[in-house]
Amino acid sequence: PYGAVKVRYRLRQTDLDGATSYSNAVEVDLGAPTRFAVHAPFPNPARGAARLRYELPAAGHVRVGVYDIAGRLVARLIDERQEAGRHEVVFDASGVASGVYAVRVEAGANVATTRVTVVR
Repeated sequence: PYGAVKVRYRLRQTDLDGATSYSNAVEVDLGAPTRFAVHAPFPNPARGAARLRYELPAAGHVRVGVYDIAGRLVARLIDERQEAGRHEVVFDASGVASGVYAVRVEAGANVATTRVTVVR
């Protein structure tokens, strides 16, 4: 999962004769993000909803807004204090017209903008 701090996995080997064997489980500590990052929304273009993932290296107040081409706020997705880590928010685009929108993420002194296209 995107927000996981630790992940576990193991490998399955299948031989030519169809026999299978498994490796020992390996645990990987992903830790907290080391830098602010905003990933592209998906799916893009979006028909009904789009997911936006972002990473916060430190706790702080976060604002996520969606703006139309004229710069008007059409949706405020987040306006709260969040802990450091990986976060995800869903933009429900069912109430907006088709077009290109800017998604702006503000976290302390960090600001990033990405685009999402809504189609019907």
